[in-house]
Amino acid sequence: MPNSPSLSPNDRSLYTENLRPPPGYLFDSAIATTYTLDLETLLTVPVSLSLFAVEDAQDESNPLALLEGIERTAERIVVFTEAGNIKAKEEAYPRLCSLMETMVVEVLAPAGGAFHPKVWLLRFKPTERGPIRFRLLVLSRNLTRDRAWDISLCLDGTDTGELQAGNEAIIEFVESLSKLSVRDAPDHAAELLEQVTERLPYILWELPSPFTEVAFTVNGLGNTPWKPTPCSRLGIVSPFCDTRALERLRRLSQDYEPMIVSRQDQLDEAFGRDDSDELLDGYKALILDDRVETADGEDTEGEQIQGLHAKIFIAERGAETNLTVGSGNATAAALLDGRNVEFFASLVGPKAEVGDVETILGPEGFGQLTQPYCFGEIEDEVSPQDMERHLKQAQRDICLSGLKLHCVSEGCDSDDQWRVYLCAEKPLSLAQVSSLQVWLITLGKACARNVLEELRSGASVDLGRMSLLHVTGFTAFSMVASDNETSHLFSTCLEVEGLPEGRYTQIFRNIINNDKMFFRYLRLLLAHSDDPFAATDNRKNWKGGSENQVGEQASIVFEPVLEELVRDYCNGATRLKSVDRLIERLSSSDDKEEASVVPDDFLKMWAAFREVMVSKGGGQ
Repeated sequence: MPNSPSLSPNDRSLYTENLRPPPGYLFDSAIATTYTLDLETLLTVPVSLSLFAVEDAQDESNPLALLEGIERTAERIVVFTEAGNIKAKEEAYPRLCSLMETMVVEVLAPAGGAFHPKVWLLRFKPTERGPIRFRLLVLSRNLTRDRAWDISLCLDGTDTGELQAGNEAIIEFVESLSKLSVRDAPDHAAELLEQVTERLPYILWELPSPFTEVAFTVNGLGNTPWKPTPCSRLGIVSPFCDTRALERLRRLSQDYEPMIVSRQDQLDEAFGRDDSDELLDGYKALILDDRVETADGEDTEGEQIQGLHAKIFIAERGAETNLTVGSGNATAAALLDGRNVEFFASLVGPKAEVGDVETILGPEGFGQLTQPYCFGEIEDEVSPQDMERHLKQAQRDICLSGLKLHCVSEGCDSDDQWRVYLCAEKPLSLAQVSSLQVWLITLGKACARNVLEELRSGASVDLGRMSLLHVTGFTAFSMVASDNETSHLFSTCLEVEGLPEGRYTQIFRNIINNDKMFFRYLRLLLAHSDDPFAATDNRKNWKGGSENQVGEQASIVFEPVLEELVRDYCNGATRLKSVDRLIERLSSSDDKEEASVVPDDFLKMWAAFREVMVSKGGGQ
């Protein structure tokens, strides 16, 4: 057996580590899928991808790094998420979240189940010579801040230029994404999907030792659902399970009783039926130890999820062990009916090195976190579950209804003030809903409007007057069921009609509001993704001093910025176009009394750079 069993809880990795480019490469583009999405978590992803050298990239006190990360990657990332499963909260979100509207595409599973895969496909380009490289992340974790026990598979691949077998399922999966969208996807999404799928047939994946084979499968796209096949012994790690799936899976384990690690409440439900005594006797069942187990679930709302969230199927066949990871639980919706869209990766390796079920899930491996399962009590009350189903249906109806936001300036006494309306194309029934409140996530629930009767009648709703800085398509919905106890909070990204120009610029000016901030951002803008010194130095500068300090600091940083501008020009002016765009945003203003944050001396110097760029074809 292996010295260190597969799936040892001592072998851990950070989400952001898996996003970092390999040595000698830079981030080029990415496609991601997730069941639930937290916008504040997504906000940190561009920093990890483009400015990965910055220490504490997820530090939200550094809006400059967040802003520059979005600026570099906004049209090179697309995240597909279950419609209506963008997390919401009562407090206001950072205004920077508005800039991620073009990154997010909401989708629904075609068979009516959940869009449940957690997959990343990243494309990296070489800094000098070399082939294009890809990375495939197959995860059980959603793009949220949850701190559950999850699992990830990270495969790096090289574009060989020759056809490679085994990538058909990945290609089918990527090609299906745009077809599942509930609204028109941003223009760059189609280009990214095409760019990725064009090269996928030629990608050769590097397998982690000691595995020798890998196969990919997708459920829920009209094909025959994947499930484990007959084996000597089957091991299952699944936070969710149901009786029908467990009965089918038990028959596959031919020589030994299967092992399962799941949640207490799920095993109680699956094994607690009058006719399920034989099923319980047929399994060796485990749960997480009390010290590490807490509530967890695919539909859980509120605080961060902890406990078990990994999905793993282990099958022994002769001298080999098959290890399948991905998004699917041991449920009928995931494995039998094909209702859920799920993604799986199956690795095969020698049992002597990978380990068998008993070793991997036993005390030497993942079993360090488990304890034997003992049957508990089943709650007879089912009405709250019925109410939750009604609210989930209402959520789906809202996402498919064609709701839009409409901005108008009429009646506002300031150019910066806009009135936003929620407009319905048709009446919504919203059955079993007793209350429905709506607000833009940048404002918070303090600005909520009650909209239930208006949406049922198909009328428009005035969401109030607001600054251009607060206008966003991300809209929060808070519903209460007819029992007046069950509630549901979610957000979705609605299309915004009449969105005034200049919102991006307003957000820039709100953050870069003096010359000191301008020079800090400029240095970050000039830092290359593989330059840890410039990025880290900028972070240290941000941490020190007040953002309102001006004048003296500007003169101190002026000379280093000049050196970096000259260096970038000599290296091909890869960042100077971005500098030109920044200066244009910050210098032009309809308000004649508004002082520019760009010093006059710098503008005079930049005019010389721009003249040379235009003369060499590098200008606008």
